[in-house]
Formats: sequence, C-alpha cells, structure tokens
Amino acid sequence: MTDADEDALDRLLDRIEECDQQGDARALRREVRRGRTRFPESIDLMEWDAMLASEAGEHGRALALLDGVLSRAPRRFWARRERAAVLLDQGHFEDALVVLDDVLA
Repeated sequence: MTDADEDALDRLLDRIEECDQQGDARALRREVRRGRTRFPESIDLMEWDAMLASEAGEHGRALALLDGVLSRAPRRFWARRERAAVLLDQGHFEDALVVLDDVLA
C-alpha cells in the first residue's frame, strides 16, 4: 500500500466514524461499501462490514468477515468480542462462551 493509499484509507475511516457518530446509517453503509471495494484487505473495513452485516441479520456473513479478520490478526479484541455477540444473537451460547473466555483470558 502506498503512502497515498494509507492517507486515503485514514480519511475514509474518519468519514465512516463520523457517519456512525451522526447516526447516518445510509452514508455509513455507502462509505463501508466504497472502502471495501478499494481496500478489500483492510481489517478495519472488514470489521465495519461485519458490524453492518450483523445489524442486518446477516449473521453468517458477519461471522465469515470476522473469521477473515481473526485469521489475519488472531488477538484483535473487537473482532473476538463481536464474534461472541453474533454467536449469542444466533443462540449459539456454548460457542459464544468459549469465545468470551478467550477474550477475557
């Protein structure tokens, strides 16, 4: 990734954060979609995408994205916590407890 790409990604992540803080869900989804197109390997964007998928009830997609993040960064706290939350939403309590135990370890 070039310095210009890193700067563009940082600006995009700032815009995404602003959209989230302002509660502008449509703009948030648009910016995440644009970002994933331009920076498909960005862990930060994968996490945002997973959050949106989970909120939309697309639990399988959310878990796949989170697993992708965790394959690249196994100790990433947010992805592990969100994975537990998605599992809880699906009623997979034992699996969620295993993940939560790992998060707290």
